Amino acid sequence: MGKKKIAVLIGQADEDYQKEFLKGLLETAFARDISVRIFSMFIKYQNSPEREIGDAVIFSLADPASYDGIIIMSDTIQTPGVEKKIEQSIHEKFDGPVLCIDCESEYFESFWTDGYQGVYDSISHLIEEHGIDDIAYLTGRSGHTHSIRRLQAYKDAMKDHGLSVRDDRVFYGDFWYTSGAGLGEEFLHDKKKMPKAIACANDCMALGLARILDEGGVRIPEDIIITGYGSGDEGRLAPKSITSVEIPSQEYGAYALESLMDMMNDKPIKQRNIPYHQYIGESCGCCQEREPERRREGFGNDNSDEGFFSIHNTMEEDMLRCDSLEDILTVIYENIHYIRGVKSLDLCLCD
Repeated sequence: MGKKKIAVLIGQADEDYQKEFLKGLLETAFARDISVRIFSMFIKYQNSPEREIGDAVIFSLADPASYDGIIIMSDTIQTPGVEKKIEQSIHEKFDGPVLCIDCESEYFESFWTDGYQGVYDSISHLIEEHGIDDIAYLTGRSGHTHSIRRLQAYKDAMKDHGLSVRDDRVFYGDFWYTSGAGLGEEFLHDKKKMPKAIACANDCMALGLARILDEGGVRIPEDIIITGYGSGDEGRLAPKSITSVEIPSQEYGAYALESLMDMMNDKPIKQRNIPYHQYIGESCGCCQEREPERRREGFGNDNSDEGFFSIHNTMEEDMLRCDSLEDILTVIYENIHYIRGVKSLDLCLCD
């Protein structure tokens, strides 16, 4: 019998969560002499049909017959319909063990990385350590399991501390900077409605919110406390490091590999309670200094995921595909947040 081989199908493998997940998975696999091949989309989701087709082609190279087991990081493959097509194709061609992460699979074993306790503890920290009784929550897309669970954790923590959950303190976003920024603009238009703290369902939204409020003259954490979820480098290196929830990504990666091995050996998957930890930064007022020598100047900058050099900034190539001035102006409008701060934009066009 030769060395066991497994395939991992994933979106945007170099993003913080995926990178740490793969680190835990690979360390566990190599320690057990298992060979791993990773198939990754460049970006989790795309902004044009052409990119959706091009980015998803990578998964056609993963021939299920070549592997002893397959892991699909389902929630990282966010191009509409692609993950379900992957599952259908593997179901038709492969009778070995398949494990899906963060989805309800029609065909395969799956588990969710549940951050309920982490959010509950984060809200409890604001209430117990800072005495905050007016906390708003910005969750992700309605209907998304992570959005639902994190929002429920907020509601339960509030109620367990004897605080009411007001309808005007619950907001829905899309896990991206712009939804945090949009909420910030709402409160800047009417500062009387601003809560004492806003907890966000991920760091991207917290950073977008912090940037807009900071630019509008609202001090963090003196005037308002902001917390996030996910605790990546961008939040930790912000002007005020973002208090957040650390996802035990490496532990989940190791657990996924161990679970797949159990399946390969015809054993049931072992249930594990993987603890979450709080990253206590400065945005809640605890003022724990973190890596000041690497501190960034703003809550958003050219090198961030929403900055000019972001892998998501495809404005230039999208403009080259346009065949009318109207199309070009539409592309600029859709991507304007990548070039914020510019005073003018000149277009040099031929006939």
